[in-house]
Amino acid sequence: MEFTTIRVVATYAFSGTLPLLLVPYILRHRRKPGTTGLLLTIVGQALWALSMAAMHVTSAYWPRQAIMSLFVAGVAFGGVGYFFLAAEYSGVFGVTRRRLAAVFALIVALLVLAWSDLAHGLVWSRSTPGNITMGTPGPVFYVFITAVIVVASVGFYFIAREVVVGQGIRRLQGAILLGAVAPLLVMGAIGAFLLSGFAYPWAPLSLVVTVFFYTWALFRADFLEVGWIGRHRVVEELDDAVVTLDVDDRVVYSNPAARRIAGVRGGASGYTLDSFFGNLPGVRAHLEAGGGDFEFSRDLDGDRRHFQLDCSPVSRRERQVGRLVVVRDVTELKRREETLLERERELDLLRQVLSRALRHNLRNDLSVIRGYAELVATDPTVDEATLAKGIVERSDDLVEMSEKASTIERLVTESDATGVRRLDSLLSEIVAQQRTRFHGVTFDLETEPSRGVAVDGSLALAFENLIENAAEHSTATRAVGQATDPGPRSRSGVLEDAVGAPDDGSLESTDPAPSSSTRDGGPTVSIRTIATDEGATVVVSDDGPGIPRDELAVLERGEETPLEHGSGIGLWIVYWIVEHVGASIDFESGDDGTTVRVTVADASAGPA
Repeated sequence: MEFTTIRVVATYAFSGTLPLLLVPYILRHRRKPGTTGLLLTIVGQALWALSMAAMHVTSAYWPRQAIMSLFVAGVAFGGVGYFFLAAEYSGVFGVTRRRLAAVFALIVALLVLAWSDLAHGLVWSRSTPGNITMGTPGPVFYVFITAVIVVASVGFYFIAREVVVGQGIRRLQGAILLGAVAPLLVMGAIGAFLLSGFAYPWAPLSLVVTVFFYTWALFRADFLEVGWIGRHRVVEELDDAVVTLDVDDRVVYSNPAARRIAGVRGGASGYTLDSFFGNLPGVRAHLEAGGGDFEFSRDLDGDRRHFQLDCSPVSRRERQVGRLVVVRDVTELKRREETLLERERELDLLRQVLSRALRHNLRNDLSVIRGYAELVATDPTVDEATLAKGIVERSDDLVEMSEKASTIERLVTESDATGVRRLDSLLSEIVAQQRTRFHGVTFDLETEPSRGVAVDGSLALAFENLIENAAEHSTATRAVGQATDPGPRSRSGVLEDAVGAPDDGSLESTDPAPSSSTRDGGPTVSIRTIATDEGATVVVSDDGPGIPRDELAVLERGEETPLEHGSGIGLWIVYWIVEHVGASIDFESGDDGTTVRVTVADASAGPA
């Protein structure tokens, strides 16, 4: 072997071995994006250089076939590997097993053609043994080299684009990656299409330059240590809609979120302002007028969504080159605002109800208690036991009113889950409790055991208040341990008048109409359930005097005024619970009694 040949072989062998020194470092970071493409690139460069060294050692046909197979694989791995590296770096796409398998399949197909070249001459032009060189390529080989150069050039473009828009370490990394592949691209194109003997010594030199750039990128620019996220990938995956417009209001780019909101299909660019925002005429008119902040709503996937649009100019060298439109989904923010406004309204209503209760009910009951106490203290002829019992009963009323007020406050200010209950067992428990309190009332309960409807556990308090209210007002008979007045629907004014209780325009009736229960027999409270498609309706009926129309109007309107307010706190508890669990309530009231219907949804839970 001549000295010149030895020098060429050594140079190529050194250039091919040098890139392999970086492989262990790359493997230690194999989970980082870009490592697969970088590894393929370096392995491809090593195969290319080592095959060029081996080409000068033998001239036999089949050994050269094997060597040129390594050369073909090295060129393919180098070009495609750089393309994968650039694609991951810029965020265009990632490297998958399917893409890698496709590359290997193409290389295998080319190798099969190369090894069968004597039959068709597509790769080496039927070169005779000993004459297979870079100077005797066939048409398929030219196509192959061209494709590799084009693919690598596309990767070069991906990184060049990121260098232009990038800053800091990202721009430095991109510039290094461009410098690493530029010599190989130039040398490959010149050697394949212009000067076949141009490879040595420039090819090994370009490879050393490439290895230098890669070493700098890995160890000085922290290429694999400092991770990156592709700018385009980030924009593509944003939940916010992004649209860029040029100075002629043409859509230069739009991400999937923007196309979904606008209701367009197809590519990310190429639309006019009218065609892109054709389904949103308000947005189109706003942008045509100059842009700025703007709010709009539209239906998406059967749901009403609210959006906030922000349009800002894009300038370059103090000259406006377009506009950036960003649309954010503010639906949840709007709903939270509505919830806060509703909570504020409820708290204000709570203040009104409690203020009225303390001002009216509390004052009346305390006046009665004070009157009873004065009689006991000043009149020796009164029945002290009876008056003392009246004081206890009125005191119990105040305690009960305080507990109900606290219940309303808790319902408004707290939102803790209370679990679910079986509707039939829940009503059975409540009715059993009320029977022990109202001995003179008949409770008629009819449920549908075949329909196991489950409801929010907080409805227990609502049904308890409804059934208690119906029992209290179905007759003048008081519950065990309670005062003798019939409660918020009607109240006897005899004792109040006797002790001089003030009258401030009270809404409490002083002339209760005789109920049907009083005329026809014992009072009855009816509770029954009716199955619905979504759940069930609970119907509570009594035969009392009925709820005054003005009190029902207060509930329906959801507010109290100084001249018109309800007299019972229990109904407010029912109102709030029904509102919070998403149920509905309906009242029917007349001289022959009151019927309340509460429709609830099935919570789809097991029995309590």
